[in-house]
Amino acid sequence: MLRIAEEALTFDDVLLVPGYSDITAKDVSLKSRLTRNIGLNIPLVSAAMDTVTEARLSIALAQEGGIGIIHKSMSIEKQALEVRAVKKFESGVVKDPITIDASAPVSALLSLTREHNISGVPVLDNGELVGIVTRRDVRFEPSLDLPVSAIMTPKDRLVTVREGANADEIKALLHRHRIEKVLVVNADFELRGLITVKDIDKAEKYPNACKDDQGRLRVGASVGTSADTDERIIALVREGVDVLVVDTAHGHSRNVLNRVRQIKAQFPEVDVIGGNIATNAGGIKVLRWGMTRDWVAGLTVVTGSGEVLELNRGLLKNNAGYDLRQLFIGAEGTLGLIVEATMQFTRPPKDLTALVLGVENFDGIMNLFNRFQSQMDLTAFEFFSEKALQKVVAHSGLPRPFEEPCPYYALLEFERLNDEVEAQAMTLFEDCVEEGWVLDGVMSHSLEQLKNLWRLREDISETISQWTPYKNDISTVISKVPGFLSDVESLVNASYPDFEIIWFGHIGDGNLHLNILKPDSLDKETFFAQCGEVSKGVFDIVQRYGGSVSAEHGVGLLKKDYLGYSRSAQEVALMKQVKQVFDPNGVMNPGKIFD
Repeated sequence: MLRIAEEALTFDDVLLVPGYSDITAKDVSLKSRLTRNIGLNIPLVSAAMDTVTEARLSIALAQEGGIGIIHKSMSIEKQALEVRAVKKFESGVVKDPITIDASAPVSALLSLTREHNISGVPVLDNGELVGIVTRRDVRFEPSLDLPVSAIMTPKDRLVTVREGANADEIKALLHRHRIEKVLVVNADFELRGLITVKDIDKAEKYPNACKDDQGRLRVGASVGTSADTDERIIALVREGVDVLVVDTAHGHSRNVLNRVRQIKAQFPEVDVIGGNIATNAGGIKVLRWGMTRDWVAGLTVVTGSGEVLELNRGLLKNNAGYDLRQLFIGAEGTLGLIVEATMQFTRPPKDLTALVLGVENFDGIMNLFNRFQSQMDLTAFEFFSEKALQKVVAHSGLPRPFEEPCPYYALLEFERLNDEVEAQAMTLFEDCVEEGWVLDGVMSHSLEQLKNLWRLREDISETISQWTPYKNDISTVISKVPGFLSDVESLVNASYPDFEIIWFGHIGDGNLHLNILKPDSLDKETFFAQCGEVSKGVFDIVQRYGGSVSAEHGVGLLKKDYLGYSRSAQEVALMKQVKQVFDPNGVMNPGKIFD
């Protein structure tokens, strides 16, 4: 028996009714700015990770006027090669063409052309331009031991053009000599570049392409904060990357801020993008400085209906009506595009000091937090499990904070403004030892020690990524954390007796990160299916404690089916109405948060 599985419309079922418009195509500009130095001809940028952009997609985006961001979940060499592929795909003038020495054998030439996917190679002799060799020269050459000089087009027969020649002159030269490549030389006949027919054809076919000042397609790349990031950035810059995106959920954590600062200092010619207004990610300093939304003084946004809104305009006091600015912070791009932000700044912290304390159980962690928080002005309070510490130490080579392992660790940070503050911290530490809450502890006494203690916590995410973790970031109010943690851990341990479970979190803001590591013997599909089933039980606990199923990383696609565990039906209905107001046609990030 036949049945209709799904109703659908075809082209013939839809009639577009024409209407009057005083706008013509020539009057429309889609140009936008990605950064101060990079303009786009269409406002289209691939995400640093979600789209998993590689060279092919980045080329397609740039040819149409946008830009692609090459993702970082690959080796340094591979990511650099992807950037190179984009930058070499199209050039007005190839400024630094690949060359070969006249004495090199034909076999070396063939290897070179295969490696770089090129057909024409200028030939040099002690740095002097002496010829060019093309595919036609080597196509039927049987002797691979011959020197390139024996088969090349020699210097006296070269077709060249001077630097600065206009496009019409170059096209006429290529046509007259029936060639596909012309060498660019200066007044002293020194090689300065290479122009190809293919590049001219591409430029004519894609007139709106997003290009740099050398006529090359623009491309970005994402980087993180791991130990090899310096090496990765150097490799990307070497290949001509136009913009680096510091890709992390914690846009205002210490590592991210330092990384942005380092890139700007070391490579001022490269634009940098960092931030997380659209996700409102929390980070490790929320205890002292709050969430992203606490520092956004003004926003300029473009709504889904095309309206440009200037929200709050940087005012510190503005109690006139509704604060629409807050709707766009953490909206994940579902209401509109944030095109400009005004941020508040505060003084940088002075002489930061960290304590890492070994703790027996969750109650001890909370006792520590309450004791220190009530008597000191903490900048951060983090926790992580012994299993998390083991992974980081094995991966990074960092020393353990102390020899004897403890079930859990708390990391406390404060400003050592004077000796009295340090003395107070030591007194509180001794009190907690006497209470039986602390098993052991260590305090930083230098910037290097501070950095290493923080790496024990901050390197966890990067370290465990090699095991394919299933992640849940969940939260509840601080006073309920011990019971909340205990209930979740009991459920998870019972459900995953054979899985490694890694705990860490912020505690000071009630945010916990639950990470379940995939065993080598289990395929990804089965692993994620099993974890997904137990997640429902975890979210039941979250709901019972009045918590959030997505504490700081947004709802996105993965958590939208569980939104009802954190938001009432009335809240969800109102959120959908807000979405309809700002994005009536549903064009802004469709499918995110809810359908």
